[in-house]
Amino acid sequence: MNVLEHYVTEIIGEPYYDDYGSGNYHWWLKVRALCYGSECETTLMFDSKEEAFAIKKGLYVLILI
Repeated sequence: MNVLEHYVTEIIGEPYYDDYGSGNYHWWLKVRALCYGSECETTLMFDSKEEAFAIKKGLYVLILI
């Protein structure tokens, strides 16, 4: 498993609540982020609504791949 450093550059849409067929519901938020000089689009997962709505531009996140 690898960990990549990302900086949120743009929030795409609103957080949404879904289980993607697994039965385990989580909050999801699509963002555009900068990772080692390359911009990418990814989806962040949160356990609570408050965490999902607290995301701001410039936030530093670690993403497991």
